[in-house]
Amino acid sequence: MELGNASYNKLYDREEKHYENAAENIDLNNRNNSLTLVVDAVEPGTTVLDVGCSFGYIGEWLIKNRNCSVYGIDIDETALKEVKEKGFYEDAYNINLDEVKDYHISDKEIPHEELNRLISSKVKFDYIICADVIEHFQYPTEALNLLGALLKHEGKIVVSIPNISNMDIILNLIEERFNYSDKGILDNTHAKFYTEKSFFEWIYTSNSFFKGFKLDVEKIGCTTHRTELAENLKNRFPYLYDFIYTANPSLETFQNIFLLKRIDKDDSAAGLNSRLESYKKMLISEFNGKNTGKVSKKVSSEAPLEFKLISPSRHLKSISFLFGTHNKVTKGKIDITLYNQKEKQVVAKKTISSINVNDNEFYEVDLGSLYLSQENLYFKIETDLNEQEGFSLYLNEEGIPYTKITYYGEEFHIRKAAEDFSILNSMEMQLREKYNLGKYYREKHKAFRNIEEDYKKKLKSGENMISAEEYNSLKKENLELRKMLQVFIMDLIK
Repeated sequence: MELGNASYNKLYDREEKHYENAAENIDLNNRNNSLTLVVDAVEPGTTVLDVGCSFGYIGEWLIKNRNCSVYGIDIDETALKEVKEKGFYEDAYNINLDEVKDYHISDKEIPHEELNRLISSKVKFDYIICADVIEHFQYPTEALNLLGALLKHEGKIVVSIPNISNMDIILNLIEERFNYSDKGILDNTHAKFYTEKSFFEWIYTSNSFFKGFKLDVEKIGCTTHRTELAENLKNRFPYLYDFIYTANPSLETFQNIFLLKRIDKDDSAAGLNSRLESYKKMLISEFNGKNTGKVSKKVSSEAPLEFKLISPSRHLKSISFLFGTHNKVTKGKIDITLYNQKEKQVVAKKTISSINVNDNEFYEVDLGSLYLSQENLYFKIETDLNEQEGFSLYLNEEGIPYTKITYYGEEFHIRKAAEDFSILNSMEMQLREKYNLGKYYREKHKAFRNIEEDYKKKLKSGENMISAEEYNSLKKENLELRKMLQVFIMDLIK
């Protein structure tokens, strides 16, 4: 079954579609099944509205195993007829939530018979289940506005929803493929697509629209699945697949499961806010002056560099240094220490075990979320590189290293917050390390070839033969190069 991209685009499909399953297929021991995670979120003895109830398999399970009272909504008349004939559900309603997007339960007149019937029952729900439903709505925000009004205070909506950032979708987009299918992530009846992050952000912005309530959100689980097409791509492009997957293993997430809780308008959506602030930051970047083009003295094992930190904020994210490597690639270890000069107290220390940078290239040192409670702070930069291999830092007008300081703003607001792109940054740094490492070894190899050519010329002429000391130095250089190339090759194939 094609649960990601189809072999060809099946967007045009006029066949009648039914989503069938059976209550006996729900197994609480199978934690990689979205229906298991959905029903397990529902407390026993509660009142439940099953949106998109289909043939009633979720409600049947909840009635038999959790003693719930269940109502249903669907637009499939065939399925609704069977649900009513089975008699498990208290009632079932034929309501297309996209068609009633302009109505609310507080409206005096609603020209929709089935919705009126539901509202007039005056039932308030502990749980509303939207299992693989929301992605079908043209107007999901309006649908949640109506459904949220049917919840009791602190009632919950359980949502399972396909993950559009699945590896199948990512890799096929690179090839410009976005082929709708009969079922799965690219079901041709899906109107909207979501990732974990985009779902949280959608609810955050929708809270200003909801009438008389807002929703807090937590992710309660996910399912993983590698589609058949993704498996074929992994076998065909194993290095590419593993490189992307290692950077973000959640790309094999097939469905995300969320729990939305109704709260008052004035209450804090703590779970939602916390999740957003975990990856969207009020980040502000500032340069400490202008780059003069001048550089500091060389930083080496014999000559560390110290300078005062001048920061526009006490809450630092990172500091980026502009390297001057004297037209070569620098490779080595660097220790960066932030300390109080007066008390000689270390505030933060970062060790970069293997750094590869080009001339006139920024290198960012991530400080995490460092809050500066002290003043009179200085940076000390040390390295294991000798004087010949050492590097400099470009300076600003005041004669201190030219840096870009990134810090956190005080108050979170989604329209002003920015992502730090931590995954892409990690991938970029890995690729940059490999690229610069290759350039470094190519320079070393070129230097060795020059020495070797010189040796051959002397050998051929029979004049001025190199000394034993020069020969041993050449041999040592050759052995070192071989070791470097072996390390480089092993690093490339990791």
